[in-house]
Amino acid sequence: MRSYATVYFREEIQAEAVTRDIGSYARFLDVAAEASGQWINYSKIASDTEIPKETIRRFFQILEDTLLAFRITPFESREKKRRVSQRDRFVFFDPGVRNALLGLPKLTTTELGSLFEQWLILQIVFYARANHLPWKISAYRTDGGAEVDIILDTGAGIVAIECKYGRTIRTGELSGLRAFLEEHRKSVRGIVVFRGTASQKIDARIDAIPIEVFLNETLVNLH
Repeated sequence: MRSYATVYFREEIQAEAVTRDIGSYARFLDVAAEASGQWINYSKIASDTEIPKETIRRFFQILEDTLLAFRITPFESREKKRRVSQRDRFVFFDPGVRNALLGLPKLTTTELGSLFEQWLILQIVFYARANHLPWKISAYRTDGGAEVDIILDTGAGIVAIECKYGRTIRTGELSGLRAFLEEHRKSVRGIVVFRGTASQKIDARIDAIPIEVFLNETLVNLH
């Protein structure tokens, strides 16, 4: 896998970068892989790599154009109660390739949680594209730090989705989801996707759903 990542990313995609006359792509790739799933700070990446910020933006555009990463835009809220982050997130097309690119032999629980979230985002992206669904996938974070991993606008309504790698749900970890639901009261459903075995009713607006049930049943019933 590491060999594949090295050859494909560092040679094929670097060649794509050269055709656009924007070198230094290989140096950018390690930082981009590490930032997969995070809120992108273009200025910080530019500083870390010593590459101009606008070039960093073009590099991310290449990842998106070649389908090696998917852009998750910030949720556009009509409510003005809280200031919402305007940063993008990028998710690599394959978490395994991303890990190989970084040379990660062993993952921490925190890293596994992040990868679980990224993997679920990818499943939703792939499902929507395979079925030609006009779904809009975004993410939510306020300046105060409240976050929701996935905001899925199906056209018929909005589904706010939290991803939890654990097998049990701690309601104290759902403050971001609750804040979003409180602010957006109309046509919004809250879902927590986790690795448990049984669905749970957290409250009137939030359901905890095992990952297998979500992918095989819930996702299908959203359209």
